[in-house]
Amino acid sequence: MAKLTGQTIASSYDQLLIVNHADGISSSLQAVESGDTGGSAAALQISTVAAAIDNPTASSATQGGKLTLFCDDGDVMASGHRLGVIEFGGAEDDGNTITTGARIEALADATWSGTENGADMVFYTTDGDASQSEVMRLTADAGTLFSKTVTAGVDDTGVDVRVYSATASEGLFYDASEDEFGLLLTTKLKFHDIGGGEEIYASSNGHLEVNAGTTLDITAPTVDINAATLVQVDGAIGVGTNGTGHDVQFFGATSGQHMLWDQSADELVLAGDSKLSFHDAAGGENIIASANGHLEVNSGTTLDMTAPTVDINASTAVTIDGPATTFASSTSAKPLVIIKNTTNDTTGSTLRFVMDKGAAGAAGDDIGTIEWYGDDAAQTQNLFAKIIGEVAVATDGQEGGKLTLGVASHDGEMNDGLVLADGSAEDEIDVTICNGTASVLTVAGHVLPATDDGQDLGSASYQWRNIYTGDLNLNNTRGDGNEVDGTTGSWTIQEGDDNLFLLNRKTGKQYKFNLEEIG
Repeated sequence: MAKLTGQTIASSYDQLLIVNHADGISSSLQAVESGDTGGSAAALQISTVAAAIDNPTASSATQGGKLTLFCDDGDVMASGHRLGVIEFGGAEDDGNTITTGARIEALADATWSGTENGADMVFYTTDGDASQSEVMRLTADAGTLFSKTVTAGVDDTGVDVRVYSATASEGLFYDASEDEFGLLLTTKLKFHDIGGGEEIYASSNGHLEVNAGTTLDITAPTVDINAATLVQVDGAIGVGTNGTGHDVQFFGATSGQHMLWDQSADELVLAGDSKLSFHDAAGGENIIASANGHLEVNSGTTLDMTAPTVDINASTAVTIDGPATTFASSTSAKPLVIIKNTTNDTTGSTLRFVMDKGAAGAAGDDIGTIEWYGDDAAQTQNLFAKIIGEVAVATDGQEGGKLTLGVASHDGEMNDGLVLADGSAEDEIDVTICNGTASVLTVAGHVLPATDDGQDLGSASYQWRNIYTGDLNLNNTRGDGNEVDGTTGSWTIQEGDDNLFLLNRKTGKQYKFNLEEIG
């Protein structure tokens, strides 16, 4: 093989060296050394410490040393055909077996024409036993594809990485000094697809948005969200699934105060004396357990309960603490208040008025009043009737009461019509009926004394002015005798047309009064 060493090839740098063929056989110029390049024939091999291409033309943006690799087989370059390749090889043994360790090649990315000359530049490396693989591709459309892991810097000595966007100041930035990866301005971190709804981005300074087209699913043993002022959720919140729940707890600023949804017990718990408030926080409308076993329902002005039936069940008492309780209905003959006892015994329900003044009671204290109000002809509400229970005697051990029934008397003034009062002796009750001397007492039935021959009608001080009666029956047979002879009798005085008759009920004898006409 001929050698060319240290000789001038041509005086013109436009064409320094041409090799017509690549099979190393019928070349016009043979290689300086052996043509062995690891099994492939080569037309030219340069064995030297370094090779240089020098362009003595004045430097410019279009000048400089130039190495051109091209493919010209007389036909058009097809897509995927190689324009040229640079291989980097070395001996893998002491027998001068040359193996390629890396290569750079240019491939047409489409069939070439007068308007299409696109090409990719592909970088290969070798890992293992001469197994080359693509690691990076510079594409015809100015893109860069990495086929292997990309590492910037080394551990503990990082470098900044900046990826620019089509929009000014947007893009990605890894700041090695801050150990931070930034999506600048409103750059979005997208999931699933570009342009979709699954994303994280800062819509403005201080405002980070996490968006999902349908569902945002966060799964962890503990999810900790810290907000200095407010956590706002626009939309429904679901915890768990139907039939499989989870506990949810909201803590308050006070120890022991919190709200807990206990999924195992199916209960919403307001622990301690935490309040369930309505309308506004710290307002008067709330539900609170002020103590263990004590639940309060509070309202600033009105507590309104509406239902076909309101059922209150209490094993001991229902206490209503207020100045007035109103039962109202727009239905005729309603409302109806029923006090009902369903126990199978001889004791029924009780309606009780209690006056507990916090001091010693006194005669005349009104214990309770029932009043009846209605419209008069002018549609003015007036008091028409009432019942008052009061203290008559407050002396300890001698307590006596008084019950008064009154009605409006002709001019709307309230007057007592029936008064039951403590008497002057034990077990004695005095009754006062009617009011005013013109009052009329009408009795539809009989008037009988409590015991036979034991009570008087009138007295020496209070006698009846006139007695209007039918037959007059006189009988002292069940009492003491008369004051004349001490005997007793039973007589009836009856009226005739012109006479008065006297009948002895004991003997059956009949008498006629001797009457003298005087006028």
